Amino acid sequence: MTMAMEKDRLEFLLNRYFDHALGLEEKQELEQALLESAGARETFWQRSQWHGAIRQWAEEEGGRREMVEGFPAVATPRVQPRVLPRPRRAPVATSRRSRSVRRSSRVFGWWLSLAAAVVLVLGFLAWPLLHPPGQMALLTHTASVVWAEGASAYQAGAALRGGTLQLKSGALEIEFSRGARLVLEGPAEFELLSTNSGALRRGKLVATVPESAHGFTVQTPGFLVTDYGTQFGCNVPPNAPAEVHVFRGSVGVETAANVLTRLHENQAIRVANTQVEDIPARPDAFVTEEKLAHFAEIRALDDWRQSSRAMSQRPGMLVYYDFERDGQEAASRTLVNRAPNASPDTNGTIEGCVWADGRWPGKGALKFDGEDQRVRLTLPGEYPAMTFVAFVQVARTPFLENSLIRAEGQNQLGGVQWYISREGALTWSARVAPRGAASQWLRIFSAPVFRGQALDSWHMVATVYDGKTITHYLDGKVIGIHSDRVPTAITLDRLVVGNGHSTLVPRTPNEGATNFSGRIDELAILSVPLSSEDIQRWYAQGHSGQD
Repeated sequence: MTMAMEKDRLEFLLNRYFDHALGLEEKQELEQALLESAGARETFWQRSQWHGAIRQWAEEEGGRREMVEGFPAVATPRVQPRVLPRPRRAPVATSRRSRSVRRSSRVFGWWLSLAAAVVLVLGFLAWPLLHPPGQMALLTHTASVVWAEGASAYQAGAALRGGTLQLKSGALEIEFSRGARLVLEGPAEFELLSTNSGALRRGKLVATVPESAHGFTVQTPGFLVTDYGTQFGCNVPPNAPAEVHVFRGSVGVETAANVLTRLHENQAIRVANTQVEDIPARPDAFVTEEKLAHFAEIRALDDWRQSSRAMSQRPGMLVYYDFERDGQEAASRTLVNRAPNASPDTNGTIEGCVWADGRWPGKGALKFDGEDQRVRLTLPGEYPAMTFVAFVQVARTPFLENSLIRAEGQNQLGGVQWYISREGALTWSARVAPRGAASQWLRIFSAPVFRGQALDSWHMVATVYDGKTITHYLDGKVIGIHSDRVPTAITLDRLVVGNGHSTLVPRTPNEGATNFSGRIDELAILSVPLSSEDIQRWYAQGHSGQD
């Protein structure tokens, strides 16, 4: 990643931080950047200072102007603002001391205002340092975008420094440097005019404007929309009058005839030349941020299905369950092993589990929630190395072990267990000595990761044993590594997924339950050790974006 891209990404994360819009993954990314970079910390400190000063100044100045000037007069107001009478207050007797306190307060307030103005000026001087030259916005998301022929094409994460976006189809989201977010739906043509304004030549958009971007404007061939803290949509069809719809808050609309109209929530107008017509507000006719996220989920699922087929063909793949659900599998209670030339014995037999949604709507998963819920399979053979991979949503960790994969015969040397401990650590263990020996199991724990917000969200877990080292991964990142050699080959044979309790050996009264509580929607067992790059690539291809 280039230095310019790093600055673009930092600016994007800081904008979302000050808008209180950071997702969990973005929050972790920003925290990591601040921990690793003194320059990022300095930028964050400077931005925090002038952001607070500007906000205070804007609130005070906005309040002063409202009291002194009131709302600008409108030629043909469509909605008259309702003004509540100010409550009368009884006169309060004041002493000389209280008058002195008021004078001191006014002096202190004057110095505070002066200090805020100085910081405000410094903030504007620092603006070029905090923003790459000419950057107006950042392209944050795309969904099935097809760019118009001959138009500039951009990828998500690209810095936008003006110019025109021309979409043939699809939708995208951009975030302006001042914080306004805009979803553009193709076919459309939109020109970036400044860090807080743009022009819609044709197509549809939805603008969501936080407090930091009040005054955001959109020009169209028929009118100019000015935001007053809101979410609104504009529609400029090719052969019909343009429209503006207000979903939250209020906007001002100025027509070509210099007619200013103020619209509030659930109000909409159609503007044809100098004619203004009231119409019903239709949020369902626009692609909002929520709909764009849904489109992105559909695209992510399609992309995963393509990569999944290639993943199942990897060398050394013994078992690959993609949990793709169809009527035949649901009826037969069989989990098909997609690995090439797989034996029928490696197809999973589903016991008690129920089908559920996985990482995306339409993606299958199995839900585990009880001692009688498991998947059985048989995988004979001895292996000098091993990789386990799964996408899981852990609901809770109340059991002694939240079992993912466990050899059913606990007495077999080389038998493995792969589970999440009660403390939330990813754990890999192998039997290295017979019963009665001093040290029967080699247990390797990761850091405790399944706690708090990590529960009830999708994560990829992986453990790699290369014959001398055991490495644990969470979401493509190493969370534990330990050098140790298993003195015998790994033996799998009869395996249980989801409920680790062996039905061959009765559980003693003091033995804790080892059920898995949650969902699994992808699981693989390989006879070869995957590299860190392989694990990171797998996660990138299967990451759901849900945190």
